[in-house]
Amino acid sequence: MYNRFKTGLLKPSEIGKYFKDSWLRVWAYFFMLVLIQILPFTVFVMVQDGLSVDEYQTIESSFREHLSGNHSIQNGLLVIPSESLNEPRYFVMDAYTIGIINTPSQQLSGLNITFIDEGVRFSVSTLYRKYYSYESLGLHDFEFNDYSTLNVQKFMRAINTIVKDNQVFSKGFSLGVLIASTVIELLFISFLASSFTFTIIPFKVRYKIAVYVSTVYVIGSLFALVLYTSLIQLIGMIAVIVYMRIALSKLMVL
Repeated sequence: MYNRFKTGLLKPSEIGKYFKDSWLRVWAYFFMLVLIQILPFTVFVMVQDGLSVDEYQTIESSFREHLSGNHSIQNGLLVIPSESLNEPRYFVMDAYTIGIINTPSQQLSGLNITFIDEGVRFSVSTLYRKYYSYESLGLHDFEFNDYSTLNVQKFMRAINTIVKDNQVFSKGFSLGVLIASTVIELLFISFLASSFTFTIIPFKVRYKIAVYVSTVYVIGSLFALVLYTSLIQLIGMIAVIVYMRIALSKLMVL
């Protein structure tokens, strides 16, 4: 695998020699690329304890715009005036949807923290649910129209308590989504590279070559993540097309 990785990254003219590889070897290499691409995210997800700094900032900026109103928690019960019952109040924070009782159902397909009549419900789609009383979260009496720093911090502490208490489910869900999205992304990149290369070489051969060529895209994605710029990822996509043409042109000579 190391030789294929080095060739896919640095020697596009030599990638063609692997066109006779078995599909088992090709797919093993494909999923090795998936693991390489998700590695930084996996490390971040596993070491994160509770809310991240970015998530705290998202809650702070979204509270007033998306959750504020004349509803409140009084004596451990959510009170919503009748004229506000049909108003959707929610915001999305990474994989989480945080909202009040009337959050639209189409938003509840991932990780959800929902304020209901007698407490807060944490749910993972329809697979898992756990309930918390408002009192256990320090929200026995709480005003959603109070935008003071202390009030928003109280809200954030409650959300953080729920996130920390359900990290096994939330991290598992996040990693599952990450793996699935990365597999789809690399399938798309390799399919694109093999489909938009006009040649008489059979598609199955082109696809094998495209998988190895995708190495440069994966490494470009990692550098884009580290340097916080999508330009490198774009360069990686262009490099895939260039590498693919070089590899196929050499293969046709063989």
